[in-house]
Amino acid sequence: MGFYDEKWEGVENKDNYDINKFEGEHKNGEPNGQGTVTYPDGGSIVGEFKDGLPNGQGTVTYSNGNKYVGGWKDGKINGQGTYTWSDGKKYVGEWKKGNYWNGNSYNKNGNFVRRYVNGEQQ
Repeated sequence: MGFYDEKWEGVENKDNYDINKFEGEHKNGEPNGQGTVTYPDGGSIVGEFKDGLPNGQGTVTYSNGNKYVGGWKDGKINGQGTYTWSDGKKYVGEWKKGNYWNGNSYNKNGNFVRRYVNGEQQ
């Protein structure tokens, strides 16, 4: 990792290719507070970080066009949020440790498809 003017400049792998870039607040050499991670493939995370991981509220935009807006805990989708696929399908509701928990999924036309209760498809 390299640091410059209070910004985490990125991480490099053994072949010296840039893996990602973080701009924002950091503490003890890791993203902490508000910031933006940008990946080489065009994806990004904008939001809150703790100890280098998404934690709190944020928005993830994936390079394939999918998008998540909502809560995070320890780097996993957690709490209330909406995941929208590039084709228009979506899941709206509660997540727990990266899994659907209590919420509904909808097709690209916005019609109800299924419900999840305590992680179980109904």
